[in-house]
Amino acid sequence: MAMVEPLDGPGVGVPFTDGPKVEIPHHVDPPNPPTHSLPLSQLKGDYDDPSAVTFVLRDEDHTLGNSLRYLLMKNPRVSFCGYSLPHPSEYKVNLRIQTD
Repeated sequence: MAMVEPLDGPGVGVPFTDGPKVEIPHHVDPPNPPTHSLPLSQLKGDYDDPSAVTFVLRDEDHTLGNSLRYLLMKNPRVSFCGYSLPHPSEYKVNLRIQTD
């Protein structure tokens, strides 16, 4: 049985037993592999009004959605920008932009 010293200094170690060796992968695949070749597309049915468009960003979440919304709203020509995630288990962001 081997002994491990505690992190706060020398003293009584913590015993452990040698168990089976587990390989840790260097690369972990995303939970939902991409199904489309382009990560950005325009939502169908939004072609009538060029001043308001909804984009779909695949394989993204709140991190990019909120960052893009924040930066786009700094532009004075943007009157509305918002994003939504259609479902928590889908890595997809709907980003709506409306200009003056």
